[in-house]
Amino acid sequence: MRLLAISDLHIGYPQNRAYVDSLAPADPDDWLIVAGDVGEVFADVGFVLASLANRFARVIWVPGNHELWTPPSDPVRLRGVARYQALLKVCRGSACSRRRTSSRSGREPTAR
Repeated sequence: MRLLAISDLHIGYPQNRAYVDSLAPADPDDWLIVAGDVGEVFADVGFVLASLANRFARVIWVPGNHELWTPPSDPVRLRGVARYQALLKVCRGSACSRRRTSSRSGREPTAR
């Protein structure tokens, strides 16, 4: 098991999205910390976190300033605390809070 960390994904750029699509754990028990600036568009953040949560045993997300900014092109017009709370709901509901069992041990992954 490894604890990996990444930040500043900015998936609005095609080459960055391709990089995120290529991320994969070396071990089924690997955890990933996503330390901010996943993207600027609300839907992109949820998509990436859910995608990574399907690959890693656990994803821990720490929001960055870009997730909390509301660009004019984002159809989700929430701002400030309301945007932060909505992103937390997305994370808890479908992405970061999801726990999957290890395919090797069949047990809940635990930090060592």
